[in-house]
Amino acid sequence: MKGKTRGYLCPILVFALLLPLAVPGLLPSDVSRTDPDMEDQIIEFRANPASEELLNHYWEMKIKDFGDLLALLYPSWPPTSLFKYCDYLVAHDTGLMDGRYSIMAKDYLENEVLLPLAKIAGFEAESVSDLRKLNLAAKRELAEVFYIWSRDGAAFADMAFDKIAIALVVTAPGMLFLVLSLMLPFDIFDTIFRYFTTTNMNVMDMIPIPFLIKSPVETAHYGNSHCMGKALLLASLLEMIGLKVGLGFIGAQVIYTRAPQIANLIPKAIQYIPAIGHTFVMLKDPGWGIGRWVVAPGEEIVFEMNGITYGSLPEKDMVGRAIEGNYLLLEPTYSELFNPLFPPLGFDENFPDWLGLNPNELAFGLLN
Repeated sequence: MKGKTRGYLCPILVFALLLPLAVPGLLPSDVSRTDPDMEDQIIEFRANPASEELLNHYWEMKIKDFGDLLALLYPSWPPTSLFKYCDYLVAHDTGLMDGRYSIMAKDYLENEVLLPLAKIAGFEAESVSDLRKLNLAAKRELAEVFYIWSRDGAAFADMAFDKIAIALVVTAPGMLFLVLSLMLPFDIFDTIFRYFTTTNMNVMDMIPIPFLIKSPVETAHYGNSHCMGKALLLASLLEMIGLKVGLGFIGAQVIYTRAPQIANLIPKAIQYIPAIGHTFVMLKDPGWGIGRWVVAPGEEIVFEMNGITYGSLPEKDMVGRAIEGNYLLLEPTYSELFNPLFPPLGFDENFPDWLGLNPNELAFGLLN
């Protein structure tokens, strides 16, 4: 592994130098978290720390899979390989994988995150199996609490300009420290880079490098992440109480291709900026009657109803599994607590304009 890593050094440094070109589109925000209109949505809860043994396991996973994770920087569209990795992290942390660490992760999420949040929502339970038996109305209440906490309680990366500048400054040396830690037997490099990827300063989360993806346990432990870590945490909590979810992806396109005549001329594999995009959760409506994204058999459609743009999902997801039912889009990042430019999503009625997507711009995968 150490020998192969030398070949990755140039791409890493090139990416670190090119990354600032993608960042100016991010707007700084000085929004206060104490907006009185949002106080009823703030859930004051912080998960207890995870064990050092479990955290070390995730770090070792990243080192072991470094080459595969680096390959995710340049996915073809749809980002099937990236989705498979996310699917694996959810399966691992919800106890579906063989091995003691998967069980440890599931126990942590159950006892330190899920059950305490359920208690805040007014549901006393001794185990997750008790919550799986709740009726649909109760599960909706619980799902909303999970959603609000994952969106607002687990902090998004600080979008202040000075923090973005710090993130850009530490990216290049940080990646160099990572490469050196793989090539040389010196713990100091590992220690320095590990600090940059796990710090509660929540600066490095501005850098959309797959190596920095936090697992659900890590997101809960550190209390912050970018969109992907927050989405994985929310998806895990919903899965654990028996709800069906998937992940949605929107790539950052080099050329805006809503016009079909233009989009059809450009290969999908080169339309998207490497490693730059957005991830969100798609929750299957179990019978509430509020699912808004429908499955349209044999066709892909965009339609308007009451002035709101809706979209359809295809019959199969990006790995070929059948999609059934209607879905809610749970946005893990955009919140009035952090950025007033985007209205909140989830169980609310309002759908912002950016959801008026051409179906070809949305990639969707069912979890597990």
